[in-house]
Amino acid sequence: MIDHTAAVRGGEPEASTGSRVVATGISKSFGATQALVRADLEVRPGEVHTVMGENGSGKSTLVKILSGVHRPDAGSLLIDGVTATGLRTPAQARVRGISTVFQEVLTVPGSSILENVWLGARRSGASASERRQRASDVLERLLGAPVDVDRPIGSLSLSGRQACCVARSLVADPQVLILDESTSALDVATRDRLFSVVRELTSRGVGVVFISHRMDEVFEISTVVTVLRAGTTVASRLDIGSTSVAQLVQLMAEASEGARGGTDGLPAALCCRCETFG
Repeated sequence: MIDHTAAVRGGEPEASTGSRVVATGISKSFGATQALVRADLEVRPGEVHTVMGENGSGKSTLVKILSGVHRPDAGSLLIDGVTATGLRTPAQARVRGISTVFQEVLTVPGSSILENVWLGARRSGASASERRQRASDVLERLLGAPVDVDRPIGSLSLSGRQACCVARSLVADPQVLILDESTSALDVATRDRLFSVVRELTSRGVGVVFISHRMDEVFEISTVVTVLRAGTTVASRLDIGSTSVAQLVQLMAEASEGARGGTDGLPAALCCRCETFG
């Protein structure tokens, strides 16, 4: 049994000085459906903070609130110590230093790779040639080879198009990078190169919020883990080095309505993901 004493949510999170993001008591309903009941999350500089939970636990809703897609019904949100509960658009979130790569591969057919990398970017002092070079450099890091950014976006594979979405977030120089199951569309080599970039970012103080259903990815890249269950944070900032797969599964499934189709008490959605851990 996991020791919940220090990990389980108990009131507001105790934010450290200089936390990138502090979300406290976040709730959100869509009609009669309450997606978030009380979600707490603290992201500190230089860490990969993984948010875990079964499907329907509220992970994506929380991420969309942090990203400016949704507004919370209640609770507080601080970005670098300044209130941000009123974020209304992803563009506003980017201005505040938060950039998100979603699971969906969001590219514009018929446009060039370069246009897709800078899609939605606010005006900056960078010249056209500087933007081209920046896009080329980031994509080469992700794809492992030089890329002709004037080619149409459709010339890339699915993994390549998702790498373009990742590059779109990276060229914004975020202080908080959110990867919302965005590795699911990447091939293994591109994912590994992305993880190398993530490690460089965290070494410079960037905070990364990571969501993945793959336990191997969680244990490879995470610093700490927060667990959501039925819209509520049930464990906060678990040190990944002191946490096991079994403990995470227990926290996600505990007090749920049976195994819901899984085996030996594991949720069905997680059974296939734990194989590599025996």
